[in-house]
Amino acid sequence: MLSLPQRQHARRQTVVAPIPPENVPIRYEVEFYPDDLALVKGFARLTEAILGVGNVAVVIANETHRSDILQRLRARGVKVEMAIEQQNYISFDATELLGTIMVHGMPDEIRLRKVIDTLLARVTKDTKGELPRVAICGECAPTLLQDGEVEAAIRLERLWDQTTSSYGVDTLCAYLWSGFPNNGSSPIFARICAEHSAVQGRALGY
Repeated sequence: MLSLPQRQHARRQTVVAPIPPENVPIRYEVEFYPDDLALVKGFARLTEAILGVGNVAVVIANETHRSDILQRLRARGVKVEMAIEQQNYISFDATELLGTIMVHGMPDEIRLRKVIDTLLARVTKDTKGELPRVAICGECAPTLLQDGEVEAAIRLERLWDQTTSSYGVDTLCAYLWSGFPNNGSSPIFARICAEHSAVQGRALGY
């Protein structure tokens, strides 16, 4: 749980949204995990819930996490191959995606919007242009933070929020505690929290 000073840094009030998710506003949330296994479990659990209500799940993670998430979904009996075929489950490598949007060490708004446009074009290809509810589980900004690129990570959080909100897309950002000096007392932690609509709690309301 966050301390009172940490909660006060949040830009908007932390809430636990009601279910079903289609009845709640668009969210841009952040979750903090103690290790890689916890992150994989969290992403797999949320992905299963997203697919379970008929929405589109997008996972943007490093290669190891992507592979482990798929294994865990299969082990839980999720028909992930069918979801992939139907474009209901889409996965990207976080490092590769960063390579397409970074200019001079900082994320570029125009390139980011192009990436999101391309993604949503895939999602709507077989739906006659009607966009289904999309939820993204991502670790692009967290990857930048792990590499010591604090300002680039903060800028990407801000640009991602602005871009995905205009499309009505939910996002959960996943950070490892190892990326924060002194854990929750780090000023970097407070800045990351301030870029999101909710901190911890039930991810995206699913």
